[in-house]
Amino acid sequence: MEISLGILFGLMAMIGWGLADFFAKKTVEKIGDFKTLLWTQIIGLAVLTAFYFPFGHGFIYRFIDIMTFVIIGLSGSSAYLLFYRALKKGQVSVLSPIQASWVIVTIIISLIFLKESLNFLQSIAIIIIVVGILLVSFKYKDLKKFKLDNLLPGVSEDLISMGIWGVNFAIIGFLVSKFNWFVPMFFLRVFMVLSLLSFSGVKRMNITFGKREVIPWLILIGLCDAMAFIGFGLGTSTTYISIVSPVAASFPLVTIILARIFLGEKLDINQKIGVIGILIGLIILSL
Repeated sequence: MEISLGILFGLMAMIGWGLADFFAKKTVEKIGDFKTLLWTQIIGLAVLTAFYFPFGHGFIYRFIDIMTFVIIGLSGSSAYLLFYRALKKGQVSVLSPIQASWVIVTIIISLIFLKESLNFLQSIAIIIIVVGILLVSFKYKDLKKFKLDNLLPGVSEDLISMGIWGVNFAIIGFLVSKFNWFVPMFFLRVFMVLSLLSFSGVKRMNITFGKREVIPWLILIGLCDAMAFIGFGLGTSTTYISIVSPVAASFPLVTIILARIFLGEKLDINQKIGVIGILIGLIILSL
């Protein structure tokens, strides 16, 4: 069974985001959502800056390109803040899968506007993965009683964040096809950091992280998040975004397993079925 480069890079993104979400849970609880986001994005930007001259130098950026970078940067900051705020309220093993549902939005936009096409087997695999992601998003008791209006803590913020990322990743896929894998990832991070610093300046916020014990966690989150975006960018440069996205969006597998082992968060039967479904979908995609 030969796995394509696009899927391998998608798995790289999956692992990076899964680890970042898990580490972020503890850090957000200690220093808050805004400081966690700001410092991890600064660390991620430092990592990406090292790739600028070989991959980002020499392009001519028009005004419309710069404005697009600004838009995805501002919306990305908002989406991340909403997700980290959700992490303060709820269980990471519940919130991470909901966050991963951005893949639904991204796939729909990619198929309609980017004119991508999938074969039958790929379509089946993506459907299985998406259903798996949805199954792990709610507790069984609420599914059984159809209490989907009885959202768990943090889910409302998470759903808004998910929708924003769905649109953002579709735009990023388009930008990758226009430039290369690096350019949209770099400028997304640049304008996220600038928007966060500007906001903290206007609000006169104290952005020092205070507790030294969180520094290793911030570094880990920043590195893992940067790794994920690099993987996503490289993946979309080698194959359809509608194929890379569901692989990358399977990052809850990593988060849920770690949360189960280290945080003692338990899974309901539907969530276990969802995990199995995601694994099956990934195997089918690799055929």
